[in-house]
Amino acid sequence: MVIVAAVAVLASPAFAQNGDPQELKVKDVLELAADWQIGLLIVASVIVILILWLGDIIRPGSLVKAGLRQVDPYLSLVWMFAAVLVFLSTAFAYQFVTNQSWITGGAADGTLRYEASVLLATSVIASGIAMGMAYLISRSAPGSGLKVRWIDISLGLLAFVLAMPIVLLTGVLSKLVYLQMEGAEPDPIAHPTLELITQNYGDQWAWVMIVSVVVLVPIIEEIIYRGFLQSAVLRYTKSPWTAVLLTSVAFTAAHVNWSNPADGVPYYALAPLFVLSVTMGLAFERTRHIGVPMIMHAAFNAMNVALAVSETQPVQ
Repeated sequence: MVIVAAVAVLASPAFAQNGDPQELKVKDVLELAADWQIGLLIVASVIVILILWLGDIIRPGSLVKAGLRQVDPYLSLVWMFAAVLVFLSTAFAYQFVTNQSWITGGAADGTLRYEASVLLATSVIASGIAMGMAYLISRSAPGSGLKVRWIDISLGLLAFVLAMPIVLLTGVLSKLVYLQMEGAEPDPIAHPTLELITQNYGDQWAWVMIVSVVVLVPIIEEIIYRGFLQSAVLRYTKSPWTAVLLTSVAFTAAHVNWSNPADGVPYYALAPLFVLSVTMGLAFERTRHIGVPMIMHAAFNAMNVALAVSETQPVQ
């Protein structure tokens, strides 16, 4: 979106007249970016795909040729068990935390402090279990890619930048489909957690939620889905593309609240979520570093929070 905004500014009549982008207000920049975004995102997506194709990263057979992650030390059933164990530990941690008044401070269910403290405590417990499981498994399967390294930060940010044009384009097209089907604009902030953050932006408990969503949740989810589930499918099928796609289906489905869809990710946001998952899965298979999709996931969540805040906070 930064690239889109920059190009839109340079091509705008106001910039052409005085050549000074400071004359444009932030609101004007965002409006210009919105007008230009589809075309620019298409161009950026084509460029990214060409780069990845010419670099032999997404060509047929390129992942196999680069070498598969070494997941053979464990049966696919063991990898699957690890994923289920961490997933269930998250659910059990949530149940435990919600019954601890010393954690919630006696706040009522649904309030900012309650939701933030429960999310943080649950995420701390679950991420600790997830990282512990990943560490133990990585000792017997060092080639599985479950170790986190400092280089993962730069690799993850680079992969995020390459993936975003395609993810954002998918999101824009999904909203257009929603507009045609429903005859109304989709809610720009449809997720309950984002709504709670934006409604209380500036409150210390809102920042607790932001830290949990941006830092801890990606660790838990990436170990479950990329680290364990994707490894289970890869071990069984020996096909990295099959592992990436099936894992992405599960990852996307997990973000739907099947009992109460209104409390989950809205359906028009599922397509970009699936595309994001595919890019994270490919990045994991290509780099063999679990920290890479973690950084991508964290950057995506941070971007969503920033965009949600920009939608609700006054723009000068």
